[in-house]
Amino acid sequence: KATGDENISTITNVTPVENGADIENDSDFRDRLIKIFAGNESASVNGIKRAMLTLTQVRDCKVLENNTNISDPITGLEPGEIAVKIRGLIDDEVAEKLFNTRSAGIKTVGNISLSVISESNQLIEEHLYSATEKTLFVKVEDVQLYSGTSLDVEAVVKEQIMINISNTLLLGVKANYEKIQAAVYSIDEIEEAKVTISTDNMT
Repeated sequence: KATGDENISTITNVTPVENGADIENDSDFRDRLIKIFAGNESASVNGIKRAMLTLTQVRDCKVLENNTNISDPITGLEPGEIAVKIRGLIDDEVAEKLFNTRSAGIKTVGNISLSVISESNQLIEEHLYSATEKTLFVKVEDVQLYSGTSLDVEAVVKEQIMINISNTLLLGVKANYEKIQAAVYSIDEIEEAKVTISTDNMT
């Protein structure tokens, strides 16, 4: 059982369980996420994210942490650092919410710095990353359909790519060429196509 409950003293499995829990279905997964974000704002990664998302000016938030004793080469965070990435308006209210949510002694990092006055009248600097919007160009050409197939290729391909991008390109996630290409090839009527992506519409 992942979370404790003082009212539960024993758990008896009706059938044997091996190798941990079964894979969650979508409904159970959503219920678990709702319970996580419905909890109190705390200094955990989920608690900080939930606290940020209670603010109307924050549309999306991602929190990274390094709770080890060594530098993290993937996130670039030093021990005891967290990075708070926000899509939306970063203002004094966001900085104050972060200050009141994170644990004491945890250092925030980012490209934006805002000052917060603590109860002991100290000036505390809170750092956050402001997400920057990047344009992604996708070109699909030389499309070959299976014989006998009629299809509004442009409309269907655009729709399929937009569905894929909206589901996979979240805050802080890199564009994946293979996933965009797979979105085109997931259209049953397409036999062959050339897919390229670019950030400048040239390279």
